[in-house]
Amino acid sequence: MFAIVTKRFLRLLLPHFLLLCPVAVSHGQVTPLFYSKIMGGQYFFEGNPSSFGGTADLDAGGAFRFNARDQLFTIYSLHYKGFKDVTELVSGGTLFQQTMEHKLSLRYTNKNFNGWTLKPKASYKWEFYRETKDEKWAKGLFDLRRANAGITLAKPTTIANHPFYGAATYDFFYTIYPNYQALQSQYGAELANLGLSEENNGGTKVLDTLTNQVLLEANTPIGEKTDFELSYAFSLRNFVDQKIINSEAKYISKNRQDQVHSLNTSAIYHTRAIKLGNQRVLNTLGLSYGLLLQNSNQNHFDTDPSKLQYIPNFYDYIEHSAGPVWNIEFRPWWLSFSLSYNYELRHYTNRLTQDALGNYQTSKLIQRTHSVNFETAYAIPYLRGLSARAVFQWRNADSNTLYQQVYRYDYVTMTYFGGLSYEF
Repeated sequence: MFAIVTKRFLRLLLPHFLLLCPVAVSHGQVTPLFYSKIMGGQYFFEGNPSSFGGTADLDAGGAFRFNARDQLFTIYSLHYKGFKDVTELVSGGTLFQQTMEHKLSLRYTNKNFNGWTLKPKASYKWEFYRETKDEKWAKGLFDLRRANAGITLAKPTTIANHPFYGAATYDFFYTIYPNYQALQSQYGAELANLGLSEENNGGTKVLDTLTNQVLLEANTPIGEKTDFELSYAFSLRNFVDQKIINSEAKYISKNRQDQVHSLNTSAIYHTRAIKLGNQRVLNTLGLSYGLLLQNSNQNHFDTDPSKLQYIPNFYDYIEHSAGPVWNIEFRPWWLSFSLSYNYELRHYTNRLTQDALGNYQTSKLIQRTHSVNFETAYAIPYLRGLSARAVFQWRNADSNTLYQQVYRYDYVTMTYFGGLSYEF
């Protein structure tokens, strides 16, 4: 299905791209795009310091401007994280030693589509995860590849004499895990690679998904100094080869399907500029709130002979998040500071807590996460595009379950990094 959609998309877009690129180049309408950031520092996991590590980010590409209405952006992105961190990929936190991502993106913009801006896009991404230091790259259990094709329609307008911007986006994602192999004893029978025999037909590519997503966005000013943003997203995630498991530990012919609703809103207040000597101090204060609801038809069956526990709708949860952000900037020094805090509260609808030995309790699992992020940047004089940066991050996650052998629900991390970024 995805191959057909991608081929049709490329057949429609590629001929126009090949015809228009020489025109753009001949008229000098090609703008290079480049951003890089390299930082080094130390990471603490559960209070234990790691050896020196670092991060690297790179975005490189070009913007092809064909005329006043049409523009094409091509971008290659690289992101590398060289220290321990907990990432949620399947249905809970997993500890990884290093992560790396490569992505190729293509986006076309037409600014005169019956008053709307039309933005078709396509991308392909590779994500690599190393669970141990001696694990080779591209051999990780949770390595994934994701193809994406989508389109955005956006339009600025006025409602009741107020400026208003609205956008609607449709995305299609195809995600595969080429190396995933798991046993029942690790993640439960529903995520085990069991083959397709008549006796044990749980599936083989149990994490591969086809996802359809719709995103609606709107923003408008409130008064002269406040910006208000609101977005809603709905994702329908179909697992191509993960069969539903029932209370008898048997697989039925129906595949797993997840429905995810996400609502996010934020308000940003721009304070009056303060004069401090020859400097202008600009302040912005923001507050955000998010609501995430996931409904899944997949159940869970723990095949440990001492437990044999069945939990319906194991992956359902509701999550609230909220937090403030403060940004301050000094001009013409181009010195900036950013401080933010975020609180997340996740309630699993049916997932049970466990004691330290893994025995199931009657209470439902709840996870709370506190995050603090502080970043400062200074644009180095006479070296346009070059900035010195420093980052401090702290995250504390805790829950009401004691068993942490499969998923990490409780952890404390802290990082501090310094480095340089360059863009043009």
